[in-house]
This record gives sequence, C-alpha cells and structure tokens, in this order.
Amino acid sequence: MERMRVPARPLGLLAVTVLIAALLAGCSSKSTTLAKVGDHAITVDEFLDVARQSQGQYHGSPDSAKAALLDDLVKRQLLVGEARKRGLISTDEQASMLQQAKEQLAMRALIEQLAPPDAPVSDAEIQALYARTGHEAHTRIVFSTEPGVIQQAATQLAGGADFGATADHFNTTGMTPPGGDLGFVVPGTLPATLDSTIDAAPLGKVVGPTGNASEGWFLVQVLERRPRRQPPLEQVRDQIRMSLQQGKWRTALGRVQQDLLAQYHVRTEAGAAQAIFQRYNAPRDSVKVGNVHMPVPAAPTPQEAARVLVRYDGKPGTYTLGDAVHDLQDPGRQRPDFQVTAMIEQWLKSMVLQRVATLEVARRHLTEEPALERQARGRTDNALLRAAYDALVVNANLEPGADDIRAAYVRHAKDLLGPDGQPIAFEKLNPQVLQALQFEAAEMKREQRLVTVTDSLRAVIKPVVHADRLKRIPWPVAPEGAAKK
Repeated sequence: MERMRVPARPLGLLAVTVLIAALLAGCSSKSTTLAKVGDHAITVDEFLDVARQSQGQYHGSPDSAKAALLDDLVKRQLLVGEARKRGLISTDEQASMLQQAKEQLAMRALIEQLAPPDAPVSDAEIQALYARTGHEAHTRIVFSTEPGVIQQAATQLAGGADFGATADHFNTTGMTPPGGDLGFVVPGTLPATLDSTIDAAPLGKVVGPTGNASEGWFLVQVLERRPRRQPPLEQVRDQIRMSLQQGKWRTALGRVQQDLLAQYHVRTEAGAAQAIFQRYNAPRDSVKVGNVHMPVPAAPTPQEAARVLVRYDGKPGTYTLGDAVHDLQDPGRQRPDFQVTAMIEQWLKSMVLQRVATLEVARRHLTEEPALERQARGRTDNALLRAAYDALVVNANLEPGADDIRAAYVRHAKDLLGPDGQPIAFEKLNPQVLQALQFEAAEMKREQRLVTVTDSLRAVIKPVVHADRLKRIPWPVAPEGAAKK
C-alpha cells in the first residue's frame, strides 16, 4: 500500500496564509517606523500586531526570526502598493471595505465590553457541574418565543392535552424535534434557565412556563433519569471550564441584547410580521423560468416601502418595509422562515438590534480607537493583497511541467513504498498520489513566481529597513494585555 506524507509548504511570503489573515495596516506618527515601503511606514505597532498572531511560525534566533517577519511585512506591502497602483480594487470599494471593517470591529469591541468572553469560572463551579453530569434526563419541551403563547400551551396541557401533540402544535419556529422530545439530555448543554429547570423537575410533571425574553419560553417534562459514565474529573476539567464560560457568555450576551432593546425603546408595530408574511407568501409579481411563471414579490411602491415596521430611539428611529426588503435582498444576511410569523418577528428584532447596537457604538466612540482604525485598514490591505496575489501569481497560469512533477516525486520517493517496502516507480503511482504531487509542484511554481514578483518590486521601490530599531523589540512578543502592564 502506498504511503505518502506531503508536508504543507508555507510560502516564504506567507501571502496566502498568515499575513493575509493578519490585521495590519496604516502608519502612525506616534509609532517608531521599522521600515518604509514607498509612502507606507511599517510601524512597531503593526509589527507587534502580527507577531502576536504568528510569531510561532518564525524560528531561529530572536534576531533572525524578527528579521524574517519584518521582511514578510515588507513584501506584503510591496504587493499591496502594486495592487493600489494597478487599481485592482477601486478607491470606492476600498472606502466601503474600510467602513464595513470599522463597523464590524467596533461591534465586536462593544460585545467584548458588555459581555466579556473570559468570564471567571471557579473550581467549585467545575466540580458542581461534573457532579451533575453523572446523570442524564429524558426530556420533552414545548417552546415559544412569546410568553403569552407558552401560557396557552400550559393551559391546554393542564386541561389534559397530549404533551407531544401540544409541542408540535406550538412549534411554529421549527426549533424543536417532533413531539418536543429532546431525548436524554446531559446537564450543562442547554441554556441556563432550561438546564436548571430540567435538573429540578419531578419525573412526569409538566413544569413551567420558564425562560426569558432572550432564550425563549419553555414547558418541561422529564420522563426518566439515569446514570451515565464519565471520565475522571481531571480529564475533562478544561472542557467543563470552557462549557461554563461559554454558558456565562451566552447568558451575558442575551442580557446585553435585551438591555439594548430596552435602552433604545424598540417596539414593533402591530401587523409588522404579517406585512412581510403577506408579501412573501402571496406575491403579486412573477418571473418566467422556461415556460413556467414563478411567483416573486413585486418591488414595493413608495407608499409600501415607507410603512414603519419597528420604531426605536435615535436616528433614523424607524425600520420600514423598504429597509426589510433591502436587507432580505442582501445574500450576506440571514432570512427568516416566511411561513412562520413568530420567526419573522424575531428576524425584525434582530435587524433593529443591529441598528441600535450601531448607535451604541457611535455613542461610545468605539470606531475612533487607534487600534481599531489600524485593524480596519489592515482588512482593506488584506483584500488588496489577495487581489495582487491573484493577478500577479495565480493568473500567471503556471502549470507544472513533467520535470516539476518528477522533482516532487523524487522529494517523496522514500515515503512512496509498495507492499514489498521498496519505492514505487513513478510510472506506477496511483492517480491520487500523482495528483498530490502535481498539486505540490504547482504550489512551488507559484511560490517561485511570488519571489520573482516581490524581488522585482523591491528593486524598483527600494524599501528602507531600520534593523537597529528592530533589535530593540523583545522576542517573543508579549500578549497585548501583558504589554500594557
């Protein structure tokens, strides 16, 4: 049987791996310049940003590792500058990318401020959850996003209705399994409120309603409890800690969302969900596909587009049907199940929640943070880097020749062994191995092309590198929090 270990070959420039993902960019007059590439200054701040993410991939002595990283940043900026020079991404597109990146990063910063992802977890909490996970409970639930609806379900069950049938009847969101049957549930795997209710519920008794506005509302019935085998605590301690931390974060995030909705007085107008339901379930227009006319929603009239669906404090203060149609046409946004008004209502809230969160970001001036500005510009540079790599390397059509593929075979011949333990002849390689060798050969051709391109740009632009300043940077670089202490 053939065996082959084709190691991943990191490109010298890291253009398609680390540095494309690195959030670098922008120069700062307050930062020491490590290198100048054309009009762009690579600063200490930029160097530290990428070093914290990728320094483990730079080996050797501290000086050689730092020099290699800075050289990659220089090469990166050579390509970014060439992409700008060639107009591979228009100025308007770059401005749009920059604004979108600022908004996304600011939103992440807001969430991290209001719902920190690293909530502390005590040893007592870990031990308590470990003790609870020594059993599991066969559980059924009825779920609704509305407290009034779940109360109706509770009334029906109190009157003798079948639990499974009731769960299916009120499952308008499609979020629960048939009959509301979750099977055997391990403690700590569900939202906190539901989890604690299952833990305390008497066998066979319907408990609830329980829940909250962020998680939804539940009726719970535990049919059976049984012990379950689990590994020793020390083997799962980190896993339990992470589970508890994620649970705390989800709870905090739900609370933040509800606080924002309350803070900006978000209120849905009567009939809002029904308006969208009607538009997408009884469309007035159609499009011809072949010989068949397929129903599609007509463009809203100005009067229809102006209809207010949700109101909130701040500007513009309304979310209209026109806004909803625009968001629903965006392929990057989620879409509700148009058959279920409850899910449309949740979708409307989520769309408005994004708008009020943007208002809160502006109120806190988060987009004005220097680090955020630098990271946002870095994302735009990443797009330019990808465009340059595609235009100058990928589109060069560098197909590997027979000699290139055979050279790849020679590099791995000792690992390509037949049943007799001897290397397999090149002519007898199976198609899968041959394809792997062709892929590696193509990667090497692209790497060589990349070096040629950056060397050519370097000869024209002549970057200036301040090696003496680089020497003063400690290596390895401390985490950002530690660096501020």
